[in-house]
Amino acid sequence: MKAFLIVGSIAALALGVLVTALVRSIHASLGYDKQIEFDDGGCRLLSSPTAIEDLAPLGDGHSAFGGGGDLKASFYHGPAGAAPGAVWLINATEGTLREVPIRWGAAAVPKLVIHGLHYSQTTRRLFAVNHGDTDTGETVEIFKYVDQTLVHVASVESPLFQHQALNDVVEGPGKDEFYVTEWLLFGHPRCGMLGSLTLRERVEDFFATVIILVKFPLTRVFRCVVRDHGEWECEVATSQRFTGANGIAASPDGQRIYVNDAPAAKVTVFTRSTDGSLEFESRFGTKHNLDNINIIEADGRELVVGGSLPTLHTSVTACGKGLGGAERQIADRTVGCVAGSPGGLLVLDPRNGEVVTEKNHDGSKLSGVSTALMVGGALLLSSAFSPGVLLC
Repeated sequence: MKAFLIVGSIAALALGVLVTALVRSIHASLGYDKQIEFDDGGCRLLSSPTAIEDLAPLGDGHSAFGGGGDLKASFYHGPAGAAPGAVWLINATEGTLREVPIRWGAAAVPKLVIHGLHYSQTTRRLFAVNHGDTDTGETVEIFKYVDQTLVHVASVESPLFQHQALNDVVEGPGKDEFYVTEWLLFGHPRCGMLGSLTLRERVEDFFATVIILVKFPLTRVFRCVVRDHGEWECEVATSQRFTGANGIAASPDGQRIYVNDAPAAKVTVFTRSTDGSLEFESRFGTKHNLDNINIIEADGRELVVGGSLPTLHTSVTACGKGLGGAERQIADRTVGCVAGSPGGLLVLDPRNGEVVTEKNHDGSKLSGVSTALMVGGALLLSSAFSPGVLLC
């Protein structure tokens, strides 16, 4: 009996130590202890009717495409009641934002609620992850940019695509090829996360939250390509798994694919094989959690440019799940679930994760940052849930 009590005491102590370590790790991951500096004195907001989740450079040195929609309503209440989004063209030099007309043809999509966005300056194709279709639930829409108009080319669906589980997309170097990330282990309920959920949906939501908090890698990256029979087909691109595969970008030659695992604060670099599959090359940690990423070349090296979320506890997702904290002061600014979530630009060297450039906004004009892009000597910041684009 005495030995049993000793073993039980040791087990209880070990469990207590483990739980304490886990709580501290979660606390640190949510950024409760972070102190950051703000560089947002000259920023102004370019208004848009809905949030613009992702940005993609046009390549003219002045402009970028922006794609978005009412993601918050779509996630929480289902796509049927979400306000439709669009594709916008933001001119950073002129400080203007306008909607880009779309020519759909016979295959019109009922509603655009865009998550990830990618524009290829080589093929002039624009790829968009769409959460707005109430029938299919999840598509990747492909357009051709012709005479300042987007011409619809294809709507890509797959049995691999769970409802609202896709995040970001990038064109591959092969003909009719793209890669797309999966950020959710379980797709959102079609009625939204605040709808009348089944028991299974409630259990899935609970385990999905736990998996993210403990950073257990289970989400995937897909590769989609047009086969010989002329139809799009998708497959899992790599055996590597992620806690929440988020932003994705390619090197200029398309032979390296970068995948951002936002909850884990890590970016994985892959080499593209001749068959299109992705082979692990390297991985590095990021100073802050990143959302969407882009790749630029500077001084003969590739750099990762990310929209950063230094204080995750102030984000819409954390606040919605009850993980957000009370308002607090950072550098004499008030931040929090109501006051606004800080975010900004983080430029990293993928060889070691070293910070090359960092700029932060306090969230008062644009809460949360999903994408940061340097265009025409200016900085553009966008958000998944806060309307407009911040021009700094």
